[in-house]
Formats: sequence, C-alpha cells, structure tokens
Amino acid sequence: MSMSPTPHVAPEPRSDESGLFRLARQQLELQNWSEARDLLLQLATRSPSTTRYRALLAYARGQESFCAGDEIRAREEWRRALILDPALVDAKHALAARPRPRSWVDRLFGRA
Repeated sequence: MSMSPTPHVAPEPRSDESGLFRLARQQLELQNWSEARDLLLQLATRSPSTTRYRALLAYARGQESFCAGDEIRAREEWRRALILDPALVDAKHALAARPRPRSWVDRLFGRA
C-alpha cells in the first residue's frame, strides 16, 4: 500500500495581526529597532488605517536614525509619531530627552 506524501506546511508564526503586533512590541522593548521597524511596516501595510501601527513605525524609525547618528531625521520621525498618536509616551520621552540642537544662528550669536 503506497501512501502519497502529504505536504507539510508550517504555520506562519507572524501571520495573525495580534501575534505580529506582540512580536513588534517585544522588539521595541528589546530596542531591536530595525526588527521592530520591519514588523511594524508589515502591520502598517496590512492595515494602513490603523494609526497606532504607523505611529510606532515612525517611533522605531526615529530610534533607528538616532542610533545611526542622524538626530535631525530622528526628531522628524518622533514628531511624525506624535502627530499620528499624540498619546505615544515613548516618542514624547525621546523628544524630551534630547534637546533640540541649536541652529547655526543661535551658535553664531551665542544664544542658548
């Protein structure tokens, strides 16, 4: 008696939205910014009307930019996150913890 092989398809661990979101939050907590960004991008693409996903995506991009030394881009992303979700405490803290760099005019005239 011959049995035809049944293809085994492993379940996609990131296929459901709530599981994907939990994984993204976990990556944010672990400060794995690029992994969190990738997961949040998947969520934002699947559900573009969910502003929470887009806000967290902007926050993760800001953290990633800051780690890469691009403070200007980081601040832009954190502000974008707050526009999308004004209650996003992490983005508020990120902006508050890093004072705005002085402009060249302020530096020239010795202003604070």
